[in-house]
Formats: sequence, structure tokens, C-alpha cells
Amino acid sequence: MANMEGKIIVVVGAPSSGKSTLIRNLKNHYKIEVFLEGEEKDFPHYIKENIKHNKNGLQTMLFFHNLSVFQYIKAMRLKNKGKIVLLDNFWFSNIFYLDIILKNKNSRVLVKNLVEWTNKILPLPDIIIYLETTKRLIKNRINARKRIFEKDFLDQADKINKNHITYFKNPTIFHKDFPESILMKFGANKLNFHSVAAKLSLEKKKNAK
Repeated sequence: MANMEGKIIVVVGAPSSGKSTLIRNLKNHYKIEVFLEGEEKDFPHYIKENIKHNKNGLQTMLFFHNLSVFQYIKAMRLKNKGKIVLLDNFWFSNIFYLDIILKNKNSRVLVKNLVEWTNKILPLPDIIIYLETTKRLIKNRINARKRIFEKDFLDQADKINKNHITYFKNPTIFHKDFPESILMKFGANKLNFHSVAAKLSLEKKKNAK
């Protein structure tokens, strides 16, 4: 019997690590609610231009911060109704982008403070899934999905991935930031969503394979 207690589960990892793909597969087969960051068509034009030309970083980070908080508040309401909710967009992920996107030190401090205060104000996720990936896999997936604004994004994505690796290899730092959250790590290269579902004790939909 699956555990029907409400939970919020966020999936984090470098760009193209497979966060949204994992969540979509789980949604197709299991009884969960989901919130996704979105695809290229879902972003405002100015955000796509910012990413493409590596400009207006503070504007971009505030956009994704606000989006993640907005979705998280909706997720909290669903959790209170006993739902299991998965998100591929999490405000804390901005930490891994700071030194890549923001060239100005004061801007980095502002965003870092914003993230830290959001962590203190909002209830933290019950589970954080970290998808471990490699530069080769990131390159292959960026090339495969052909997002126009990601054309020259590989080097940045690799640095963001290295920031994830550095952070998640230190359990002391993680538990300081997320004292009550459970951390689960999965390799993005050989990810089996049914195995992830089993770890999460998700309930299968009727007639799902």
C-alpha cells in the first residue's frame, strides 16, 4: 500500500539532467501532481534573449525565483490535501547559477540572501532528488532538444553542473540548509523512473504499465 500522506518532492540537477523528463514519466504512470518549469515556448521572449546572450542575469534569476515560489505555494496547498507533488523548479537552484549568470558581486549577494530567506520562510521539501550527470550527457541532450537560446550554453551548463557536484558531495552543508529533508541521488545516465517511484512509494495509476 502506497503512503498517501501529502509530500512535496523537488527534483534538482544541472540543465539537461532530465528533471522534467523524469517527472513527466512518473506522472504518466503514478498518482502524483506536478509543476514544471516549462519549455522554450513557455518563457517570455526577454528571458529567452537574456539566456541566449548571457545578459540581464539578475532579471532572469528573479523571474525563475518568482516562478518557483509561485508553483511551490500551489504545491503546498495540494500537499495539505494529501497529494504527492513533484516539481522540477526550485528557488534554491539559483545558488548553483550565481557565479555563472551574475557578474556583479552585489547582485550575487542580493540573490543569495533572497534564497536563504525564502528557505527560512517557506516549509522545505520533504524529499529532494538530485540527478547526477556528466558534461557529455548534458551536451548530448542540449543538442538533441535544440532550444535556440541554449545554442551556446554548454560551457555555462557544465559549470553549473560542477557547482551541483561540489554542493551535494558534502552532506554536512546539505543538512544545514535542509535539516528535515530527505536527499535521494540518482544517476541521470541510467535513470529508471519505475525505480525512482519505488523509492518514493508512489501509487500506480490504474491500467498503467
